[in-house]
Amino acid sequence: LAEQGKEGVRKSLTKTADIILHETGSAPRFFRPPFWDSNSELEQVVNSFGYRMMKIGNPDINSLDYDDVAHKRSHIVLVQRMREQVRSREKNGVSNLVFVVHERFLTVSALAELIPTLKADRYTFVRLDHVA
Repeated sequence: LAEQGKEGVRKSLTKTADIILHETGSAPRFFRPPFWDSNSELEQVVNSFGYRMMKIGNPDINSLDYDDVAHKRSHIVLVQRMREQVRSREKNGVSNLVFVVHERFLTVSALAELIPTLKADRYTFVRLDHVA
């Protein structure tokens, strides 16, 4: 925001929304700030577009899968971390959250294990475009 100012952010969000709408037929509803870098001014602009601002750790889960890939960790590490994050949020009364993941083989392997485990624990999964 500091580099572009509020008007620059508005222009960027408008241009991006137009591209997404043109390519997908649906308008965006969520915004994740680059590098999770946000402040109240940015949130105000994002909210004016009617978007839900993704917030690291509250309640959204940054999987950190990119770090696991960079350090050649097993997908089991990712599974365990994400399960712990889900349980932590549940203890704090958070029942709706978003997993932020990247398109990596390790992540696909982790989700193949994590999703059935969480479903067995009675969690449900929906696509973002099906969130009310």
